[in-house]
Amino acid sequence: MQAAANDALFPSEWTFDTNQSYAQMADGSMLANLVVTGKLPVNEFSATGAGAPGIGSIAQSATGGSLPANVMLRVAICAVDSNGLPSAPSNIAIIGTAAAAGGSFTLENITWPAVAGLVSYVLFVATQDDLICAQATGALTAGPNSTYTPGSITFGGPLVRSTWALPSPYVSKVRLKAKHEIHGGIIGAPVDSVSTGALVVGYLKGSPPSSNPSFTPVGRIISIIGRPESATPYFSATVTSWDSSTGTIGVTPDPNGIVQAGDCLVLRFNADASNSSNPTSITDSGCQNIAYPAGMTPGAEVGNLVRVIKGVSRGTPPRKIVANTATTITWDLPMIINPGDVWIIEEPTWPYSCDTTSLDNGNPLAVTTINMPTGNFVDEALVIAGFTVDVNGIESPDGDAPIREDWVFGAEGLSKVAGLVFQMQGTLGVESNAAQPLYLNRPVTVGDVKGYVQAAPTGSGITFTIYAGGAAWLTLSIPAGQTVVVATPSQIGALTEILANTAVSIGITAVGTTFPGSSLSVFIYS
Repeated sequence: MQAAANDALFPSEWTFDTNQSYAQMADGSMLANLVVTGKLPVNEFSATGAGAPGIGSIAQSATGGSLPANVMLRVAICAVDSNGLPSAPSNIAIIGTAAAAGGSFTLENITWPAVAGLVSYVLFVATQDDLICAQATGALTAGPNSTYTPGSITFGGPLVRSTWALPSPYVSKVRLKAKHEIHGGIIGAPVDSVSTGALVVGYLKGSPPSSNPSFTPVGRIISIIGRPESATPYFSATVTSWDSSTGTIGVTPDPNGIVQAGDCLVLRFNADASNSSNPTSITDSGCQNIAYPAGMTPGAEVGNLVRVIKGVSRGTPPRKIVANTATTITWDLPMIINPGDVWIIEEPTWPYSCDTTSLDNGNPLAVTTINMPTGNFVDEALVIAGFTVDVNGIESPDGDAPIREDWVFGAEGLSKVAGLVFQMQGTLGVESNAAQPLYLNRPVTVGDVKGYVQAAPTGSGITFTIYAGGAAWLTLSIPAGQTVVVATPSQIGALTEILANTAVSIGITAVGTTFPGSSLSVFIYS
């Protein structure tokens, strides 16, 4: 899938799609799978026997394009046959760009493979060896004696970081890995509602905390990193305005028609200032915010990794965190971060991994789906990365691996049968009848009761009461900062049987005073 050209984080970049599936095991527990769909690398070549094209010479112009300044471009071409299979790639040409951005280059005196049946070409360009990918295509016109035109190709950008890679016979398979994302930004929250150019986010309702009275989300990037029971959209936007009285943020590009209520949103990190003079530390005062006025817990991030996903250090291998305060993290090796750059904090190892079988693919549009078993997490974020593995078993570098973030909503196992389920979407409020009353067609002796919220309350907890036949039957509370409550054995033991055809209802009697909490689900198990 491809991000929009105006995406705030990954403009025009291609990546894989992510979803979640759950299967019931024999013991009633749930097996969770990440379902990853994407296009395979190309390692098969044209049966025409087409060799590599030849590049005769290179001309450059300081105008006529949008190439970046002061970089070394890696450039190659392939011919493509009528079946969509590529020739061997040309030698990689190295082209240095000018001191000012905006130039272009022309490959001249190109010699195409002298075989019949070629119909098009692909131009591959990148600024790094491991990111050489398709940037432009065009038609080949056959001439006499298996010759082809055009004899020259001009390219001026824009340069897209990630499309499909230069074909290589050395690619053996694809490896997926996943790990816990500790922090995707300063606030994670559900989207309450969507309108043209705006999102309502309950976590952003209220005044800045006394610990950071100048806090504002304006200027930061938001990303959608999860969707219940569906694939996560590939969408990021810049916050342009904030109404603290309602939690409404204006964003660009327009989220309407892409983002949905209930999607999981993250408000990204943003540096207070460049760390160029001290490139092993960064401060983001926004870590102290409406949802988390105290910021990060000092020392809690030590041992985790920091990965830059936007900015000058994107592609740098993740750095190990050695210290942190409420608003500052410090790591081991130099890595430049500037205002506007984006980073995430992740656990140090990849506990989940899955390989494809050996590849034999010549179609860059060939789609495959890979199911990777993971733990059945409830309301946790994962970082998912794709790697290629060569014929010698060597894995592509971590820093430049394409990644997705996915909020795992989780699923209840069926070792106990959920007789009744109440679901209350969006930001919560005090309500005597918070959901439609339910009825059972048989008497039920309850074995367990659990409550979950998608976004935790802050300031104080959530309290809800379940009623049977109009009488209070069970009261539970989810503490501030928590997302789960489970009835204790003594509470379960004290419950009376729910008789058949009895109205069972739920009321919310208290919510968080700073943020109420959102999307409450209550399961009553037999």
